[in-house]
Amino acid sequence: MKYKDEDDTVKSHLHLLALQEGVYLKLGRANTFRRIVAKDRQLPNKSYARAWDIVDAENYQTFVSELRR
Repeated sequence: MKYKDEDDTVKSHLHLLALQEGVYLKLGRANTFRRIVAKDRQLPNKSYARAWDIVDAENYQTFVSELRR
């Protein structure tokens, strides 16, 4: 697994966050999505920010495609 060295919270949220991004963008709610990401990045548990960093770097569609296989 590409992200095997990441903590469990990061790994367990990658596909979830990718789906979340896809849904908000498809619904035309990009502003709401950006607010959610900004809030997640402020959480004390930095695993959420790290997961968003990975989803941003890979593109959410990469993770969604993995689920479709």
